[in-house]
Amino acid sequence: AWLPIQSIVERRLNAALAAKLPSTLRKKRQPLAIDLTEIPYHGQPQQHPRELRRSKPKGGSTHFH
Repeated sequence: AWLPIQSIVERRLNAALAAKLPSTLRKKRQPLAIDLTEIPYHGQPQQHPRELRRSKPKGGSTHFH
């Protein structure tokens, strides 16, 4: 799927996390880390070129999901 711009992703993620947190944790900022796992991909995008990311070669490809 085509990925929305970072600000949209950030806003949606913040809303989802806040909805599930107890009120005691919502009162101040909390540290958060997200690890993106790049899966090597050798095909073509299904719908939009931005579905794939380019990066350093890994697994015989520079394109990743």
